[in-house]
Amino acid sequence: MKKLLSLLATITLTVTPVTSVIACTNKTSDGDNNATNSILKSPIFNLTADDLVKSAKAETLFGGHDNAVHDFMNYFAFQVSKQLSDTKSDLYQQFNAAVEADNTYINDEFINSVQTQYNSSRQYAISQWNEAVDAAKDDGKKWEETFRKALEKQLNRTFTKYQDAKDVYITNQMMKGTNNTSVIDSLLNAIYAIPQDNKVLTFDQIIQNFSGQILGLNQTIGGISFNLLNAWGANWVKDSGLDLVGELTKLLQGLAIEVGNLSHPYFDSLSTYLIDFINATGGTNSPSSNTTAQLSNITWMTQSAFKSSVLGDPATWAKEIIARACSTYTTDYDSSGTPTSNYKPKIDGKGAGVAKFAAINSYVSLTDNSSISNNASTKGLFSNAQRYFANQYFNTKKPLAISEFIIKPLTSTNTLSTNINNAGYIADNVANQADVGSLYNFMNLFVNQGNWGGTSSTDNTKTMVSGSSDYSWDQLMNSGGSLSNWTNQAGKNYTWTDTFTSDFSLNQHTKLLTMDSISSDYSDILKYSVYDYLAKSSATEYTSNTSAPTVENDGSVTTNLSDQQKAITNWITSMNRRTSGTNNVYQVLNNTQGIISFVDTDGIHITRIEGYDLLKDANGLTSQTKLSTTSFVDGNQALINNYQAIESISRNLNNNSNSSVVKNAIKNQTYDYTNADTTSYYQYNNLNTSFGNKYLQFLANSSVLASIGITNTKEKYDLNGEVQSYLASAIPSSSATSTNMWISAWTYFKEILGLDDSELFDLIFPTSNATYDLFGIGAYATQTTIYTKYRQYILDVLNNVGNDISNSVEDAFENGWNTWAKSNNNVPIDNPENDYKPLKTLPVGYSDIENATYWDYQVASQKERS
Repeated sequence: MKKLLSLLATITLTVTPVTSVIACTNKTSDGDNNATNSILKSPIFNLTADDLVKSAKAETLFGGHDNAVHDFMNYFAFQVSKQLSDTKSDLYQQFNAAVEADNTYINDEFINSVQTQYNSSRQYAISQWNEAVDAAKDDGKKWEETFRKALEKQLNRTFTKYQDAKDVYITNQMMKGTNNTSVIDSLLNAIYAIPQDNKVLTFDQIIQNFSGQILGLNQTIGGISFNLLNAWGANWVKDSGLDLVGELTKLLQGLAIEVGNLSHPYFDSLSTYLIDFINATGGTNSPSSNTTAQLSNITWMTQSAFKSSVLGDPATWAKEIIARACSTYTTDYDSSGTPTSNYKPKIDGKGAGVAKFAAINSYVSLTDNSSISNNASTKGLFSNAQRYFANQYFNTKKPLAISEFIIKPLTSTNTLSTNINNAGYIADNVANQADVGSLYNFMNLFVNQGNWGGTSSTDNTKTMVSGSSDYSWDQLMNSGGSLSNWTNQAGKNYTWTDTFTSDFSLNQHTKLLTMDSISSDYSDILKYSVYDYLAKSSATEYTSNTSAPTVENDGSVTTNLSDQQKAITNWITSMNRRTSGTNNVYQVLNNTQGIISFVDTDGIHITRIEGYDLLKDANGLTSQTKLSTTSFVDGNQALINNYQAIESISRNLNNNSNSSVVKNAIKNQTYDYTNADTTSYYQYNNLNTSFGNKYLQFLANSSVLASIGITNTKEKYDLNGEVQSYLASAIPSSSATSTNMWISAWTYFKEILGLDDSELFDLIFPTSNATYDLFGIGAYATQTTIYTKYRQYILDVLNNVGNDISNSVEDAFENGWNTWAKSNNNVPIDNPENDYKPLKTLPVGYSDIENATYWDYQVASQKERS
């Protein structure tokens, strides 16, 4: 008995005890059912009267909101997993209908993954039951009775015989989870999973597989004998009559005879190596036409294409394959394809026209779609389900990518009272005139020339820097923001004073700006200026002014100013929030690139909204598409490129010979958001094409740079990480962070099935004895009343969660504005009397941004979210 109890205790501790939920078919007294394996949390032993149940507070019966929802999500996950594993269940039928309707938010592997996890968990629980039974048998002749009593104590139920406890015991173990993973976390893993094929091969590995598994064959298929092994290498005998093209032709002919369907064992075992080789050397393109390594130039050989084209024309493809495989092909064969006297093939995969593609040194096999990764982020590639959550984050928090240059004060300390006006930057001395001149010239890099003392209307931000293929803003960021380093590079003809250079810095934000960003991440003036700028239907660009400046009582200017000093003085004065005017908080420098300027405690900020042209693109919304690994066998070119590219980036960065080249290609591609970089190893803009908003796609693609560790570039944020943080911040409260993330599974199923909270609850937990038993209330005479009250309690909490998420963003935006406005009334004037004069505060409100369409995630006619 002691051994049995020890085993039962061990079983309980080997899993994560999220909640203890069991089903019971035995009716017992009410008191015997009040335990942790029930939705009832209160030690109430008299629940036979409906009026008592109805009058009791829900919190008393079921616990507080956090704990109740925490437990409920485990019930939910268990039921979902169980029902999706039963093809006859209503849930399976409805979910499968969504799959067949090609719902863009469902991962191909989802149902199979859930079923695999459920069956594995069930088998584990059964093994625990069998182990417990075996241990019980050691207790002598009356072991069955002893075991039954031990189970009653363990499960808090009454059983006629120990066998009656089996299903209850198994369910209880499954509800706790397996391998230290709760049942709800297992469901989330299946939802989030990103396709992650195990067959990621280097070019050399592909050649080795081809050489060993194909060219090493000596057998008969379809009645046709061939000996590739003796047609080359050490086994080759001159004048034997064997050559690679001839023997490979026979192999393909034999496969064509034998293969009746794609699942034929010969096809599975041999076609994989042939398909991998063909794709790694240019796909269906001939070697002579495959002159670049860019993925978009490759038409992939898929399983179905292999069967129809390669096996449909064995002689042509045998010649094509060997021509790619042998760098000696032109000396091994004459123009008619006959072996020459110099025939001695070298298998290296470097035949005509394929060497450059080999430089990619990475290839994802298109023949295996079974394995997945439960990683939250696989180098920036979003799964279909992750795209759903990214859309919710995008629409709710309205994120923006921000980079900025900061010009520190040239003549004063870092206090807002002195830096808010020209006094911190303008002084009557020759050296300072040069410093101001540097600032004036620096401004020319980012504004329309016609607005900054020039006669042209050219947008300098989108003008290539002399001697470079980069734009000034991006190239400075790429140089780590060091103005001196950037200036000293070849082809730069700019000169700056040492003071200006040393006081120049940048801020490469590691987080996205959102409506609820806190001041430690983004200053109030930056946040409200940027969103105010976007809320306006139109904004006028600032034009430089060399007239004699007029300065009010909190700033002073000497009379001896150069035209450049006058221009800088007037510009700073236009951002002095104590002077008269309609908008003295920020100025718009460039409407094409979304660049504004303002003055803050640490100096002048020149701030750009990254990807602004995509944010404002009138054609930036499209229909979402589905990322599908099974589309590999159907030859979906764009999706294959999407998947291959992201893996190629990751693998190449681990290859010393390719790393620097790939990094530069990635950087260059991100700088021009609309055009393809023909020198890149991949089409950057083809990544994450399943998104329906080009700006959201840009954020996802840009975060690739952070996820693969590229340095000295302005993209430092992790979109996937921010989405995860958004889900984890969902209410009911900050004290139940795991519950917050789990609720996302509930909202996901509502989306997929098109149901509201009550409809989904009734689908998963119908009014039935099975549901009552699952909830641990099957023995109560008041089971229906308890169920009804519990249902309403959970639905009320879940409904509040959705409202609280959006409301919390609005509250954070408006409360932050109120705090900022209040602080603006208490900024001293820098004078001996320490006078105070309020700063101007922008009137931007939440509704101004909420109604903007920049953060819609699909074309309006097909929006999933109203």
